[in-house]
Amino acid sequence: MHIDRAHKENTEYTLQYEEYMTNDVYEIISDIPERFRTRELIDIFIARNFLNTLILSKEQSRDECIDAIIKSSSAIKYIRNQTEEYCLLSVKHHPLSIIFVKEQTPMICEIAVSIFSEALRYVHEHNKTYELCMLAVKKSGRSLIHVPQFHQNDAICTTAVQDDGMALEYVHPHKKSLRICEAAVNQNPRALIFADKQTPEMCMKSVRYYWGNINFVKNQTPEICLLAVKKNGLALQFIKQQTEEICMAAVRENPSALYYIKDKSFRKNLKSLRR
Repeated sequence: MHIDRAHKENTEYTLQYEEYMTNDVYEIISDIPERFRTRELIDIFIARNFLNTLILSKEQSRDECIDAIIKSSSAIKYIRNQTEEYCLLSVKHHPLSIIFVKEQTPMICEIAVSIFSEALRYVHEHNKTYELCMLAVKKSGRSLIHVPQFHQNDAICTTAVQDDGMALEYVHPHKKSLRICEAAVNQNPRALIFADKQTPEMCMKSVRYYWGNINFVKNQTPEICLLAVKKNGLALQFIKQQTEEICMAAVRENPSALYYIKDKSFRKNLKSLRR
């Protein structure tokens, strides 16, 4: 068997050739062009050669299956009789192996998600119960990206953003209440970028954390703008309404802010005064 992979990266070789594990491992390795035949790649094939035994086995004994499952996250994929015992063992050792499980029972899904919340991504849609989704976002707020819209209520969205404010990005626009936006920004001030609803207090907190967040403030009050330019004069580039007071404060903090003054005559006068 010869497959021309001359323009592929080493990692791509690994993924491609794993599909041919039923062939003799050394034949496969010898078929790889020498310039890609790294020690690491060869080690992968040698280490995974035990899958050949499992795939080619007619009986696939319990011992063979259990040994393979413990060693490899993809072993369950090659087991012809996927019993619940095998599937549970697989997700306990490799939560993401749930992608290869044909019959995803509630227990299998719960164990996989409880160990690694990202496993929710591979749970069949009809198995994504509200309870399972809540379990996932409690472990990692960003798992909200894999939660179906019809499960996104106030409780599950609040739980997600309280764990990770940046999960606000995955809250459905119709679900972004002021309370959820506040909870997100309180957890992570950078989440202001995804906050459709804002309060002055929320914005002050975000800009106080990082001056560049003024760029995401919908209602740029003079007070918030002054806070931003006093922290870093370069924040002037994001100020929509540049008053003389704000410009002066920006230039005092950072002379380079002079170049972001929109009023050309004022910029020219201020530049001459500084000489």
